[in-house]
Amino acid sequence: MQHWLFPPDSASKLVTVLTGEETGTPDIDSVRAGTLGEVGNIVLNGVMGSIGNILNQYISYSLPTYLEDSLENVLFIYNIVPPPNTLPLVRIRFMIQQLQIEGDIILIFEVGSFTVLLKLIETIK
Repeated sequence: MQHWLFPPDSASKLVTVLTGEETGTPDIDSVRAGTLGEVGNIVLNGVMGSIGNILNQYISYSLPTYLEDSLENVLFIYNIVPPPNTLPLVRIRFMIQQLQIEGDIILIFEVGSFTVLLKLIETIK
């Protein structure tokens, strides 16, 4: 499962650039969630597809969930309470400097799945 951690201002700017929808319109919240969910889906497919191709393995994953929040709150919302330093996490930085847009995509793996993935990666060394 992965989550976007975008500040609301950056999220609105990105949606405006991608859709032409102006900030402050009545539907901007639903347009923002839908648009950034789709962008997340594209990125997720690219990342997981590349990992699967490198490992020559099919990898299943869930559709992205869009949230405007901190990592701490996302972990709290999903009741993820790992022991310190044991949460398998991939962080991808997404920045468009000219537009002052920034945010994060967080891929959160189930611990068992992540262990299998690490073992597969070790076999290609």
